[in-house]
Amino acid sequence: MGAILRALPWRYALPNLLLIGAVAGLIAGGWWVWLAVLVSAVLGGPADEAVGDARHDLSPGTHTFFVANICLSLPLVPILTLIYLHYFTSADPVGMVALFRRFGIEFAQAWPAMGHHPFVGAIVLVTQAYAIGAVIAGHELIHWTDNRLAVVAGRVLMAFTLDASYSVSHVYGHHRNVGTWRDPSTARRGERVVPFLVRTNIGQVAEAFRFEARRLSRKGLSPWSIRNRALSAQLYSLALVFAAWAIAGWAGVAGFLIVAVLGRFVHQVLTYCQHYGVVRVEGQPIAPRHSWDSYRQLSSAMMYNMPLHAAHHASARRGWELRPIAGSPMMPHGYFTMFALALIPPLFRRKVYPILAACDRDLANDEERRLIRERGWEIAAG
Repeated sequence: MGAILRALPWRYALPNLLLIGAVAGLIAGGWWVWLAVLVSAVLGGPADEAVGDARHDLSPGTHTFFVANICLSLPLVPILTLIYLHYFTSADPVGMVALFRRFGIEFAQAWPAMGHHPFVGAIVLVTQAYAIGAVIAGHELIHWTDNRLAVVAGRVLMAFTLDASYSVSHVYGHHRNVGTWRDPSTARRGERVVPFLVRTNIGQVAEAFRFEARRLSRKGLSPWSIRNRALSAQLYSLALVFAAWAIAGWAGVAGFLIVAVLGRFVHQVLTYCQHYGVVRVEGQPIAPRHSWDSYRQLSSAMMYNMPLHAAHHASARRGWELRPIAGSPMMPHGYFTMFALALIPPLFRRKVYPILAACDRDLANDEERRLIRERGWEIAAG
């Protein structure tokens, strides 16, 4: 399996295969929902660890296949959401149930007869799909700043986790301030997940509004105009909330908000892992040591090479161009395993602190070591 994944670009179909599996699971209902959850969890965790690292020797055809799969996320995420919202209504406001019935699929009968567990499974499944299909594809697209349509599409996908303003804070804030004290997306050494989530979510939105206010002020425009991308970004999410209400009423709004918030939670926990504990002096160049890398094949494929994070920050190149570069701390496990560990602080620290200590010793420069000492962040040997 590892050889096949290395030799072909087909691994970049994994995100959309999981989205299609989620759609099929929701349509089938019952325990099929949980089977789709299980497949995603196994691929992202145990299978990812078993298959191991990738060589990233990509063929020339990977570019086209890579882009095609990202574009396919655009219809799949709304389709998944539409089907999910039907779990919260017995009506058929857009004729979807009738359409399924024409093909012999009795979706309307799949969910009411199975008790409460399909609802819980659907929430878990759509949360997974948003974290992988919406956020990761959206993250890739907002970096295509030379293509306005791609950026808008990325913002739409990010809106499914109520985070369309991320297109401003991430590209123009995080990519400039990574590793510094001012960056809300860099988890500080010793900081636990919940305090980080509060700080980063507030900080990213505030950062986006500050950037847009400065940008518009330089042009002589009011920050309270539709040209404020941080402000207009909120309309994307409001439109999705209104759509949820139109399809399934207030129950649909509640159902959508639950998966949107949980999807954002998963995304930000992964953000926590990406730069945890690294230190960069403001004004100094961004180096590989300021991002944690992971070369796991399956999670890299499921995330369009985002785990090659040092290369991403070196030039924010498009995902198919990324290659491993030397000099970064290496995650001891793939992204999904690190996500689970981050929720258990003692285990997380046990895994990452020895690597951080080695990074401080072998990769950090003298000024970074001085900051580490001043902040009391030194890690005792052993």
